[in-house]
Amino acid sequence: PTRKHIRGLPEYPLPSLEDVRDSALYMAKIANPRCTVVGVSINSSGMSEAEAVAYLSEVEQRMQLPCIDPFRYGADRLVDALQQYQTTRI
Repeated sequence: PTRKHIRGLPEYPLPSLEDVRDSALYMAKIANPRCTVVGVSINSSGMSEAEAVAYLSEVEQRMQLPCIDPFRYGADRLVDALQQYQTTRI
């Protein structure tokens, strides 16, 4: 979240997380129409602790999905979201 453009391509701004989600989901549904997004993983290594917490919270509120940096905080919330999805889709 600290870069403003695609690495090595300064003329190409980073797409929004929502655009990335929508594009990835569109492609994934070609192989599996039941595919969905259950969480968001963020690399916050370029942020301070306070900045990371604030950004993760903002993304979680905006996207209405669990949002975590698994290197800083572990992946438990993402695993929980996957397990919940598995039990509710049956």
